[in-house]
This record gives sequence, C-alpha cells and structure tokens, in this order.
Amino acid sequence: MYATSDKSIGKVLTTLTVTNRADQSAAARGFISTEQIRSITLDHVLVDQGATTLCLRCCCDRHSSEN
Repeated sequence: MYATSDKSIGKVLTTLTVTNRADQSAAARGFISTEQIRSITLDHVLVDQGATTLCLRCCCDRHSSEN
C-alpha cells in the first residue's frame, strides 16, 4: 500500500460565463441585438474535474434577469 498525501488534492475554482444559446442564435439571425443576449458571470465556481455535463440550478435564471 502506498502512502498518499492531501497536498496534491485541492479545489479548483474558476470564473464561468453562462450564455443563453437561444439568444445567441436569435442575434446571429438578426432578430435581437447582441446587447440583448442574456448571460451571467459566476465567480468562484467549484470545478469537478471529472464532470462531463453542467447542471444549473434555477436560481441562475433569476439572476440573469437582473443583467
């Protein structure tokens, strides 16, 4: 059995910008301006390095209406 150290294990935090893809598509087609694309920037997001998908809680939707 090998000894392990907690020194190599740590949290990875990042800044993440989430953008509404439907808005991006509408802007690309000229239906809305680029300023109307809804997005939110989240600071200090904990990264799961083994994750393959992203799940957003509904609270993010409430915050995006403020931007």
